[in-house]
Amino acid sequence: MTVFISLHVNWPTTASPWTITFSPAEITAEKGLCAVISCTFTHPDNIKPTAAMWFKCPTKGKCDKDKNTMFHSNTPSKAQEGIKQRVSLLETDLTKKNCSVIINDIRETDAGEYQFRLPSSYTYSKKVTASPWTITFSPAEITAEKGLCAVISCTFSHPDNIKPTTAIWFKCPTKDKCDKDKIIIFHSKKPSQAQEGYKQRVSLLETDLTKKNCSVIINDIRENDAGEYQFRLPSSYTYTKKVNITVSALTQKPSVLTPALTEGEPATLTCTAPGMCSGTPPNITWTWRGTGDNITEENLTTVTTTHFSTLTFTPSAKHHGTNVTCLVTFNGRITTKKTLTMNISGCNTVREGDTLNLTCSDDRYPPSSSNITWSKKGTTALEQNNSGRATLIISNMTREHAGEYVCTAQHHSRSLTASTVVTVMCEYKQHCTDRLKMACDMLLPLNCLWFISPLMTCVCVCNSGSSLTLHKMVNTKRVQFYYISVDVLSDQHHQPACQKPHQYHYGVCQQK
Repeated sequence: MTVFISLHVNWPTTASPWTITFSPAEITAEKGLCAVISCTFTHPDNIKPTAAMWFKCPTKGKCDKDKNTMFHSNTPSKAQEGIKQRVSLLETDLTKKNCSVIINDIRETDAGEYQFRLPSSYTYSKKVTASPWTITFSPAEITAEKGLCAVISCTFSHPDNIKPTTAIWFKCPTKDKCDKDKIIIFHSKKPSQAQEGYKQRVSLLETDLTKKNCSVIINDIRENDAGEYQFRLPSSYTYTKKVNITVSALTQKPSVLTPALTEGEPATLTCTAPGMCSGTPPNITWTWRGTGDNITEENLTTVTTTHFSTLTFTPSAKHHGTNVTCLVTFNGRITTKKTLTMNISGCNTVREGDTLNLTCSDDRYPPSSSNITWSKKGTTALEQNNSGRATLIISNMTREHAGEYVCTAQHHSRSLTASTVVTVMCEYKQHCTDRLKMACDMLLPLNCLWFISPLMTCVCVCNSGSSLTLHKMVNTKRVQFYYISVDVLSDQHHQPACQKPHQYHYGVCQQK
């Protein structure tokens, strides 16, 4: 149980030397714990307080009667049976004008009004009220991100004679009261009474209201969800305390779980959408760029309130150093993404233009006595180091760098060798495109223009009267098409590395 204590003040019409101050003005205590009523008082200078009394006020009638005594500093036996030994002063020296008390082992019957008295002197009119209608929000201020969800965590209490069966939540307008039918966002018994924008987006986390849990979740958060919210038990009570929600832009990123990636071994990447919400499932898309491909796959799986997608592939050299992106889209318009660069181990295949990094070390002791040499088979030494470790770095790799690289460790009179074969992938699309451009550039002095078609075919448009050595393919009244001989465009040195040279080593010339 939560006991909510508020202060009611009856101010005297004229200044009085008899004053009492409670701090804070509202006190909340939970059943089984304790409540501290913190207070100070004043009195006329001719009064010397020697005793303190606290009363628990009845529903009707005056408080300051002996039968209502819950604490008496000089005569403890006068306290009510149910509260004896549970109440004590925090400061027993009343000359310090401190009337604070602690009530231990809080019970539901402790709810009510309390009043302080200096016996034979004065009963202070100001009272502390403990209400059986309490509500607690944790936290009282909530920040939610667009597209995700907001959880209003709350508990409530009520008098013992109340049996709650229905719960209502309101979104308060800027002006006017909250508890009106037109601003209902949730009704546990009549869902149709909720505003259109909130239907099916709001639900109780605990439907059994006897557990005094009023927590709700609001899914698919939107900008207009910002504001104050209030809870009500229909036909019983509207709780005055409100909770506030602030809506911010989506900043959370998806999490991508990446296992160790080894060339030739199948691997699965897992992307989990941010938030643990049960609203509209997000759309999760994988985008893979950097290898000349553009692969998009979607494999959405929902487990309770977690949304994730998996991407399974077999790593190879072409994937090394490329980016993979997981894009999460909420409600079709709110997006967030995470991009990772893939690092493939066991990969000795590099692309043209990349940097090769080979390291060789000798684990014998002492390592400093080993002379390490890197060489390419059939060539002189490329890198040498006598520290027991040598690293060979080659920038801007070309196909000439492909081949077998040998590491030799010379230790006194004994040597050890290890080798690795490095393969250089030809970026044949770009290479062959450049070759076609070069061929067309040869025709520019003859007033020819060039461009690359979607199929990467070089097309030359020539003015009439050009003198070209071309093979005629088609001859019509208006247009003549010519075939440029393969040996004009082919390059015997590069041709073996281009996987499909016949797709690129031709062109068409159109004569006007």
